[in-house]
Amino acid sequence: MELFGNYAGRAADLQPWLADAQINHDADLRLQYLAGLGLNEHAGDEIYREMLSYRAYPEDIFVASESTIDRLKAAMDGVRE
Repeated sequence: MELFGNYAGRAADLQPWLADAQINHDADLRLQYLAGLGLNEHAGDEIYREMLSYRAYPEDIFVASESTIDRLKAAMDGVRE
């Protein structure tokens, strides 16, 4: 249950969040340069929380009793707080 509490979503869930993402090409070092500029920003928690706002419970992954499904959903909800 604790492990699933960290579930951040699938590619389909994150499509709106990734819509304006820049694609890095080997010949283009711009993103590597920007990554170096942001080296000490420590924005991981903020980025993760933003990703969580797009996730949805994956109804088609788990086959379990209703009480177990409720516990999985509660584990997901616990991370958002």
